[in-house]
Amino acid sequence: MAKTTTVSLAELLKGEQFCLLTTYRADGTPVPTAISFAVKNDQLYMATKGGTGKVKRLRRDGKVTIGPCNGSGRPTGQQHEAIARVLDSPSESAEAERTLMARYGLKRRLLRWALRFSKDKTDVHISVTLGGQ
Repeated sequence: MAKTTTVSLAELLKGEQFCLLTTYRADGTPVPTAISFAVKNDQLYMATKGGTGKVKRLRRDGKVTIGPCNGSGRPTGQQHEAIARVLDSPSESAEAERTLMARYGLKRRLLRWALRFSKDKTDVHISVTLGGQ
């Protein structure tokens, strides 16, 4: 069960490699996804491919839950209500990418290089804030 809280994203995900982003289908069915992230100024940033289901669901409804998890998506802590949005502004996307690059460095560069060979060539950045912030 998700809860609303005043905890910061940095506190919530301190020391974690993955977070569980749960989006919702139109019928209300939750769809959890383990995803890497970076936090800056109480904004959680993630990157994914533009054609993914989570991007389609986020464009329809930004209500999500977020919390720590392991690499296979098993929650390792409390999940919290949050608001997510797809970053359409080039300046916001650039800030998100800089934040991810600062956290992951070479690992991020290698991932971006490898993803050049995927069918979906669109990169999309997502921003998440806790509650209704």
